[in-house]
Amino acid sequence: MCADFTEAFGLPSIASHDEARRVVYFPGSTLGNFTRLAAIDLLRRMRAMAGPSGAVLLGIDRVKAAAILERAYDDAAGSPPRST
Repeated sequence: MCADFTEAFGLPSIASHDEARRVVYFPGSTLGNFTRLAAIDLLRRMRAMAGPSGAVLLGIDRVKAAAILERAYDDAAGSPPRST
């Protein structure tokens, strides 16, 4: 399922099997852009969605210099950045 994590959304029901687990996947590194309270709220919502036997797979990025970020995201040609 794909949804806007900043808005409330429902989850499809899963079959009731002993081995069934729900995994919440958040690939973006945008968690660092949230305020502390908003980040905690999002993580709590993910935990609730995953349920007691579920898991959360969370992508986090390191702090980077502005020059690296600009090179990665400000490419007028639309091509991927070259490694140095």
